[in-house]
Amino acid sequence: MSLLKKSIKAAKIAIAAAAILVGATIANHYRTRNTVTADFHNGQIEYTHSDPQTTHILNYLAGKEVMSPQERLDILKSGMVNGCTHQTTITCPDFTSMDEENVFNWLMEMDAQDALKRERQVKKYNSLEEYLEGEYMPMPLQQPLNPTLYQTLWQLETQCGAPYIQFKFGLGINMFSNTPKYGHYQFPTNTIQLLPIDTVSTLISELAHAKQENDTPIGFYLGGIETSWRIAKKVAFDQMSVADAYDEEYVIRGSVEYQAHIIIEPQLKREYNLNQK
Repeated sequence: MSLLKKSIKAAKIAIAAAAILVGATIANHYRTRNTVTADFHNGQIEYTHSDPQTTHILNYLAGKEVMSPQERLDILKSGMVNGCTHQTTITCPDFTSMDEENVFNWLMEMDAQDALKRERQVKKYNSLEEYLEGEYMPMPLQQPLNPTLYQTLWQLETQCGAPYIQFKFGLGINMFSNTPKYGHYQFPTNTIQLLPIDTVSTLISELAHAKQENDTPIGFYLGGIETSWRIAKKVAFDQMSVADAYDEEYVIRGSVEYQAHIIIEPQLKREYNLNQK
């Protein structure tokens, strides 16, 4: 086979691969689209996302809904992780199989052990609600009602492509610690994951990525590939950690992270007057 024919064949393969990539990206983009509807109730606009959990989280952040019992239980379990890390006199149970009452009783036992060790008075709680409203709860069961924020969050959600929003929990996540909390945007599923303790500001940070994907899905996907390639080279050849290499993405002009957090995020916060949230 001549060099010209080989070149033509290679070009055809490259074009076919590019077409498949573009087609898959576009198909995934439309597969993960959601809808936001607005209806009038008692003279007020009420928004609904096609995903009930997303509706609940946005309403919770604006003070229109309370934290669900399951979310409450998952937060308590994160406190159990913290207890097991620092208490050697308590045997850690199987957290995943425990119901709300057992979790509460275990936490009370843990606090009693700690009080004995530190020679302090045991804190008494008569109910789970009292406990959750005490010093151990890292976020309120219900945020203060903010009608302006409610409108703003839903407008932002719509503008940024109506991504799914989820609270993420896990036995390795301790929401009672003072370490920074980070949201995360998952491109393949168009989903923002937040810890319940995350602020509205964190949500806006991840909505910036959702807006990238919504406005230019192919460019966003190719930018992600470029980011992964840059990080892989730094880890392999410069002996950098993945975390350090990823941090550098925020200052590389044109990178996905630079565009999201240096360009788009500040624009959204200015547009909706959210710089103090």
